[in-house]
Amino acid sequence: MVGAEPSERCGADVQLIVRHDESTTNPMPPHRAGGAAGGGDTSAFFAATLVLWAVSVGFEIGVRGRRELAPVAAGFAFFQAANAAVRTAVSRDPLFVNTAVSLLHSSLTSASGIRFSP
Repeated sequence: MVGAEPSERCGADVQLIVRHDESTTNPMPPHRAGGAAGGGDTSAFFAATLVLWAVSVGFEIGVRGRRELAPVAAGFAFFQAANAAVRTAVSRDPLFVNTAVSLLHSSLTSASGIRFSP
């Protein structure tokens, strides 16, 4: 424990310890390296799945003329941009980024189903 010191007695058998660690000065975690330990295998799988899905939707829109899928492609681009924006501006923590964009997605999806009657 770096700089651990008791700050106050909380009860008969409980003692509160305050830790001051040098790693807390930079809240941004470092970029993760590739490989199985760094999530490289999993991220490669999901990236490949995402590319295949995007190519599939693009093919349906461009070649088969399924213009009703255009909002799906727009949503894809919007949420990929939201992922990049949160990762760049707020935090590189994958759990935080995923949670933030997931909340944005569910909020927009819920709001899009609301109909306001005059």
